[in-house]
Amino acid sequence: HPKAIFTVMIVGTHGIRNAERLPGLGTSSCYCEVTRGGTPIHKTRTDDNSREPHWAEEFGVLEYEIGESLEFKVWDSNV
Repeated sequence: HPKAIFTVMIVGTHGIRNAERLPGLGTSSCYCEVTRGGTPIHKTRTDDNSREPHWAEEFGVLEYEIGESLEFKVWDSNV
């Protein structure tokens, strides 16, 4: 089976719950982590103090097997 090569762009997200619940701590500082088969393949920069992070980052996916899953998770770097 031939393996695919393609580019992914992570633009951003909205509607993030503020994980910094105590007064004076600010808002979430989010990043997105992408995994393939449980192995991290990309992590965006951290967008500080934003509940609507905007990354606009591109990365290449090499040797992709048709049917493999890519998992995108958004995390708060302060938690």
